[in-house]
Amino acid sequence: QSLPATAQPPVTTPNPCTDMQFLCHDGSGCIDVHKTCDYTSDCPDQSDEHECGPCDFEDDLCGYLDESKGKFKWDRNQGSTSWFGWTGPSVDHTLGTSLGWYVFVDGGNGNFLHNAILRSNYLPDTSAVCELHFWYHMKGSSVGTLYVYVDSHDGAQPAQMWSKTGNQGSQWQEGVVKL
Repeated sequence: QSLPATAQPPVTTPNPCTDMQFLCHDGSGCIDVHKTCDYTSDCPDQSDEHECGPCDFEDDLCGYLDESKGKFKWDRNQGSTSWFGWTGPSVDHTLGTSLGWYVFVDGGNGNFLHNAILRSNYLPDTSAVCELHFWYHMKGSSVGTLYVYVDSHDGAQPAQMWSKTGNQGSQWQEGVVKL
């Protein structure tokens, strides 16, 4: 008799790129992170130019990465949040229905002084005057602070560009940051 064949575990290849490099999705190589989203395809599969524009979270996280530490984290959600609609939105901003998607942090899951971090891909200037427009919903008595930081990728600490603290009501609000 022979032994049954067993499936081999998948072989994982470590990312050969440094923190300041982007790995082309086809595995063809690493490019400098500053060459992503610069309107020039540097990867053969053009993956360095994907996920570089507007995001409404309807299909996915649009390349945003949850770099949270601790119990706070960013989640993609439809409809009301887990607190039965008491704190979060019941609809998203884009569609205005419970079928639309948004990202949120559940304030009941974290600890004081812990941060939830959502990082975008590196986005270069597109003109002399650039702005980041986004929508936020901060409802509830224990809502903390939402910050927007800009990382210049030059080794300096990210700069705080915007913040909002506490209950902002039950409506979506627009935030605008001049970059």
